[in-house]
Amino acid sequence: MNNNFQYKNITLGSDPEFFIVNKKGKLVSSIGIIEGTKDRPQFLPALGKGFAIQTDNVLGEFNIPPSTTAHEATQNIAIMKAYITGFLSDKGLLPKYMASAVYPTSELKSKEAKAFGCSVDYNAWTEMPNDKPCGEKTSLRSAGVHFHLGYDNHNTPASLNAIKAFDLFLGVPSVMIDPDNKRRQLYGKAGCFRLTRFGFEYRSMSGYFISSNELTRWCFNQIFKAIDYLNEYGVSEILKDGELIQNAINNGDKSIAEALITKYNINIKY
Repeated sequence: MNNNFQYKNITLGSDPEFFIVNKKGKLVSSIGIIEGTKDRPQFLPALGKGFAIQTDNVLGEFNIPPSTTAHEATQNIAIMKAYITGFLSDKGLLPKYMASAVYPTSELKSKEAKAFGCSVDYNAWTEMPNDKPCGEKTSLRSAGVHFHLGYDNHNTPASLNAIKAFDLFLGVPSVMIDPDNKRRQLYGKAGCFRLTRFGFEYRSMSGYFISSNELTRWCFNQIFKAIDYLNEYGVSEILKDGELIQNAINNGDKSIAEALITKYNINIKY
C-alpha cells in the first residue's frame, strides 16, 4: 500500500448494541420488545432519515445516519439513546450500555437467542475470517459499538491500514478505559472488521463506549486522530508495532498498552 494515500471526505456512522434490564436490574431479552430485525430494521422517520432500531440476538441494536464531524456523530447517538430510554421506560424497562453480561437461561430459550452473528467478520492483521462463537454453548452475551468509516476512493488495502490505525488509537487505549475483560471471549479481537460499500466497519470496541456522551465523543475524536496520523505518517510504524498492538488488545495487557500510548502520545482522557 502506498503510504502517500490520503483519506479524504470522511463520514462516520455506527450501529451500537445495548442490553435491556427491568427495574430490578434483571437482564431481559429484546425479542418481542423491539419490533425491528436485522433483515427488517424499524426505521424512525420522526427522528430523521437513517435512524433505526432492531433486535440482535437478545440485545437491542440501533443505527444512526452518516455524520461528518465527531460532534454530529455524538449527537446522533445521543438522539437514539434518548429515544430508546423513552421507548423502554413505557414498558418498565431500561437500556444498559456495557460490554458483556451473563443472561439467565430463561431469556435464552428461543432459536434467535442462540444465534450469533449475521455474517462473518475478518481480522485485518491476518486477513482471515474470525471464528464465529456458538450461542448454544454459553450464556455470555456481548455488546459492540461498531464504527463505520467512509472515505473517497476507498479500497481494501487503505481500509486494512486504517483498521490497524484504529486498533492503535481506539483499541489499545480501550484496554485502559473499559472495565470489562470478558467480551473478547466472544467478539472484538484486534483488527476486527467488515468491508462495506462506503469503506469499512471497525468492530473491536465494546458497547461501554456509548455509556456517556464524553466516551462517545472521545471515540469519534480518536477516529479523526487515527486518520490524521495516517495522512501524515502512513502506516509503516504501526505495522512495526503490530504484534504489540494485537497483544495489548487481545490479552488486555495494560503494560503493553501503556507503552504504546506513551510512544504515540495517545489521549486516554475523555
